[in-house]
Amino acid sequence: MNILIDARVINPVNIDGLAVYTIQLLKRLQYKEDNIIVLINSIIDLSLHNIYSTNIKIVRTNISPLGIKNIINNYLLLKKYKNYIYHYPQFNMPITNIKKTVCTIHDFKHFNNLTVFQKPIFLYKLYAQLTTKYSINKAKKVLAVSDFTKDEIIQHIPSAKNKVITIYEDCDNSFKKENFEKNVLDKYNISKEYYLYVGAWRPHKNIFNMIEAFLYMQQKTSRDDIFVFSGYKDKVYFDIKELEEKYNIFNRIKFIGYADIKDLPSLYHYSTAFMFCSLYEGFGIPILEAFNSKTPLITSDNGAMSEVADHCSLVANPNNVLDIAKQMEYILDVNIRNEYIKLGFKKAEEYNWDLQFEEIYQIYLDIDNAY
Repeated sequence: MNILIDARVINPVNIDGLAVYTIQLLKRLQYKEDNIIVLINSIIDLSLHNIYSTNIKIVRTNISPLGIKNIINNYLLLKKYKNYIYHYPQFNMPITNIKKTVCTIHDFKHFNNLTVFQKPIFLYKLYAQLTTKYSINKAKKVLAVSDFTKDEIIQHIPSAKNKVITIYEDCDNSFKKENFEKNVLDKYNISKEYYLYVGAWRPHKNIFNMIEAFLYMQQKTSRDDIFVFSGYKDKVYFDIKELEEKYNIFNRIKFIGYADIKDLPSLYHYSTAFMFCSLYEGFGIPILEAFNSKTPLITSDNGAMSEVADHCSLVANPNNVLDIAKQMEYILDVNIRNEYIKLGFKKAEEYNWDLQFEEIYQIYLDIDNAY
């Protein structure tokens, strides 16, 4: 079987959920005895992610899969692989003459009224919607990462109903080793009890509300905790200085930047709770990172978050600062905290990348046999 994976979605600076998904796919695909080609950015080193196999042929290119100006270059790049199964792990598949195509949809936020786009917002939103519709119509199978995302796809594109299938994600295996090192806290100068957020710093991640909730809870309880934020500083969406000036948070909020992935399990584990009160998520890999790290979770009562966490976390209305603060205070009870650690750790066992990969691989086989 000839398989082409478009891994140009991996950002060497920001290993986000999309990159995690693609890396996990490649980690398992490398052991299959197929003719596998991986399109990748010229500066990506897959060996850093334990992908070495000689079964995989790496094709490096500086052509971005995104943007109108790259349409012709992408078409010519992909043309030579017209007999391959082409898996594009995002919503904006390049225009191609390849017939055997698969795309993965991680969320449908670009069809909602969320502030997640660069300016000019209208043009970015239009581009995202048009490319999503093309990808879904072009694909023989569409992989949704949650039932919530699957339902949104069908709601907006009813013709996709018979080609969409839900295949869950999972976190990296490094979170499943239960190897926690407290000296990691020294590396990031964390000396107090802390709440934790890991992820992108974008408006729909609801960072402002979580900070306001933390400050309210802290004032009410007279505690001396800090709130630690780790993630990629995306200045396109908001400036960190704006947060610092608005909330006077210099001694109470700690921004540690992009933490090393090997340190994350420990950062999760020793936190009071992991905060993930987004306004919208299509899945939420950090939920499983927290569960596997034996960390209690406070998340939102909407979107895919409630589906993935499935009653194994405290939930809050992400638009209600007082509700978020209430849950942050509630988790301080040792018995409640321990109960949710057990529930989350047990729930994490239901997600398994090896099993989920085999479902994806079977889709490749089905498409290859049918077309």
